[in-house]
Amino acid sequence: MRFADVFDGLVKDHSGECVGVLVSGSESLQEGIAMECKRRTSFSLNASKSSKASAMFHYHSISFSL
Repeated sequence: MRFADVFDGLVKDHSGECVGVLVSGSESLQEGIAMECKRRTSFSLNASKSSKASAMFHYHSISFSL
């Protein structure tokens, strides 16, 4: 499954909501997820209140060291 597919489902299921995204993994994985969060979180100052808003994604990177 691609990240885009996961985000499509989240936008559909959580439209207008804030969604926390926790990522732990390689730098390239973290960068890819961060870019997708940024791309999917958009604000329109001219959007009408009746239109469905996209979900707002809050990206958080976490790491564990042994």
